[in-house]
Amino acid sequence: MGQTESTSCNSRKCRPCNPSDQTTDTVKIDQAALASLDEENAAPNLQSQEEEKEKSKHAEAARLAEIERQEREERQRLEQEQRREEERQRAAIEEQQQAAKKLEEERRIAQEAAAQREREETARREQEAREEEARRQEAERVEQARQAKEASDKKAVDEFLTVNGFTDVNYKRSRMMKKCYPLHEAVQQINAPMVQLLLDNRADASATSSANQTALQLAQKLDRNGSHAAVVQALSA
Repeated sequence: MGQTESTSCNSRKCRPCNPSDQTTDTVKIDQAALASLDEENAAPNLQSQEEEKEKSKHAEAARLAEIERQEREERQRLEQEQRREEERQRAAIEEQQQAAKKLEEERRIAQEAAAQREREETARREQEAREEEARRQEAERVEQARQAKEASDKKAVDEFLTVNGFTDVNYKRSRMMKKCYPLHEAVQQINAPMVQLLLDNRADASATSSANQTALQLAQKLDRNGSHAAVVQALSA
């Protein structure tokens, strides 16, 4: 155990134990082989890159096509909405125009009806005015005729009274112890119109003469074959 064991290697092939030999220890690199190897390694990488580029191009093209499709569909949707909105506005305008036209027609009909009623009312008032004027003129004519007749009758009565010695329709005249009234005198003259005029002027039909006879009694006494019929009728009424 006291001996020291030698760890030296006596093999000449063991390079750690031998000094380096630059002639034998130099590593030679084959550049052509290395380049070929690089080309062989680069080819798959280049192909992979080309494939990636191609895939990227296809993906970009697909993305752009999708965007274009969406934009086209959006444009179509907007165009459809715009057409629908334009159609709705056109329909609303047409509806408003129809409503305005209907309202105008109703207003025209109402105006024509009002004008017709006004014409009818005017015609009615004019007719009433004409009728009223005709009634007024007729009443005036009748009144004038009445007044004329009254004046004429009064004149005839006055003349009869004057001629026969009376001062009014109920004046009692006495002659040769006999008395009579204007009615009795008209009866004796068989003057039926004058009898009626005297009665109209309030002559007293109940007054009796000196013979104690009323004018009617005297007429009945003097009547011969209807000679005093008109007088009797006037006094009887």
